[in-house]
Amino acid sequence: VTMLGMLDKPLPTMDKSISNITFREMKKKKINFRGGKPVTSIKQVDGMWQAGSNEEILASAEKVLVCTGRVANTKGLNLQSNFIECDKRGSILVDEYMRTSKPNIYAAGDVTGGIMLAHAASAQSKVAIAHMLNIEGQAYDVNCIPSAIFTTPEAASVGLTEEQALLQAKQQGREISIGNFDMRALGKAHAMGDIAGGVKLIADMQSRRLLGAHMVGANVTELIHEATLVITRKGSVDDITRTIHAHPTLSEAVIEAAEDVFDQACHKPLKQQRVKRHASTV
Repeated sequence: VTMLGMLDKPLPTMDKSISNITFREMKKKKINFRGGKPVTSIKQVDGMWQAGSNEEILASAEKVLVCTGRVANTKGLNLQSNFIECDKRGSILVDEYMRTSKPNIYAAGDVTGGIMLAHAASAQSKVAIAHMLNIEGQAYDVNCIPSAIFTTPEAASVGLTEEQALLQAKQQGREISIGNFDMRALGKAHAMGDIAGGVKLIADMQSRRLLGAHMVGANVTELIHEATLVITRKGSVDDITRTIHAHPTLSEAVIEAAEDVFDQACHKPLKQQRVKRHASTV
């Protein structure tokens, strides 16, 4: 199996930790990744499919799966005549309550661009309907939308990536701290025979507020919702560390990563000196 991509790593839009672990596990499974070049042609030669970039042949295979992303399909909606504004990619511009540039017209789902996921569209529609009916509710916040990727191992994330959190901290004159915990340290992971991956949590040093969560491993598409709840409520890592987690479970990786944010993980060696990527300062 060969995977081709525009950038140098798989899952390039996600946190680097997810991309790096996924890349490592792909290599273990003998999946070849070639990045950094666009696929400009796919043609059949002698019963095999060849993918090329300009004149260079990138890969040859019996079958090809093409996944090139999506854009909003709004051309037939006659938006311009109704004075509804769109961005350059044709996505309808909306505010946090899903109102378009005409306040009495709402839009939800993939037509608004951004995170094109079914559960994001569902959340947007609920926000829109509540606002139409003057029901007090929470505005739509893209940072509270979890992403789930059903690879092997699974990957999941919610909130800010490390790069985004660092940029925000620099702009606001604040600091962030990062906690990590490996799945291989869990008894449940060994019992399942699935020890790849880990949990990474990003928090504000001063307020202790949880800013982002990034996970790779077995069942992390289920585990991500604990962090999603905390981020949605603008809570802190203490909300996780004060919650008793059953043993042995995979969810123990979440509480251990939360404890590690401030060097208090019970089942991780105490560091005499914080490593550079563990605590990031302005």
